[in-house]
Amino acid sequence: MWYEEAANFKSAEDFDQTNPTFVRQKHPLAKDVKIFYSYNPPKNPYDWINEWIDEIEGDNNKRVENGQEPRYLIDSSTYLDDTLGINSEQTLADIERFKQNDYDYYRWLYLGEVVGLGTNIYNMNLFNQIEDIPDDDYILGMYISADTGHEISATACSCYALTRKKRIVLLDTYYYSPAGKANKKSPKELSDNLHHFIQRMRDKYGNKIIKMTMDSAEGALRNQYYADYGTAWHPVNKLKKVDMIDRVQNLLAQGRFFYLPTENNLKYFISEHQKYQWDGDTLENDDPKVVKEDDHTCDNFQYVCLDNERDFGLRW
Repeated sequence: MWYEEAANFKSAEDFDQTNPTFVRQKHPLAKDVKIFYSYNPPKNPYDWINEWIDEIEGDNNKRVENGQEPRYLIDSSTYLDDTLGINSEQTLADIERFKQNDYDYYRWLYLGEVVGLGTNIYNMNLFNQIEDIPDDDYILGMYISADTGHEISATACSCYALTRKKRIVLLDTYYYSPAGKANKKSPKELSDNLHHFIQRMRDKYGNKIIKMTMDSAEGALRNQYYADYGTAWHPVNKLKKVDMIDRVQNLLAQGRFFYLPTENNLKYFISEHQKYQWDGDTLENDDPKVVKEDDHTCDNFQYVCLDNERDFGLRW
């Protein structure tokens, strides 16, 4: 019996409930049922499967101390153990790129080390500033992503370009905060503002919009925009925060993210990512939270990576 991608289960209780179905009946040709679990360790040492493995190792150690055989075989392997030449030169080159760009991410993704989360979420050295789309490259299409708010939360809408050389380039950002304003913008006003921003991006870069992504919890503005302009935003299917952030970190570690130094990109997008942090009080559990303050461009970056991970080369 084999659990592939075991870390994707919710907890070890899933195994406890499933295993008896397959092992309860004695088979005439087998002494017992061998159960295998394979997975990639999550970064967070407090993720349930990392703690579960620690418990299993503890059980093995106690049995050895008591002169008993260990109950479990725990093994690990990485691409470095490939003696058959299965990994292609292209794969090895990609791995080396991760290693050079973000060594901790490489340790986790390719060496299977539980590297921890830290407090600061992003390595800002991986946010590459460029003045314009390079002459040896061109835009294939543009992607719009918005994290929206009305009464107390800001609206941040960014335009990202995918280029022929697989660069992801942040072109510009629209940002509106209702904080401190007596008369806050209505959904109709925000709809018009977003449309004008998107049209400005179309006019400036002359490329089609591949997809427009918005927070799935935001229904009013999506409906308003459709009523005004006949265009439907795609509601992103959000995951746990740590999993959405992982998509962004994957892109950054590949060295493929770039941004233009527009006023709003610098004032909001870069500034918010520099301050983006885990909530230290939540790190010691399997669903850590971020500090929910000035994180609106951070959210829209996560949305665009999650909603377009195949286009962006983050999923195969």
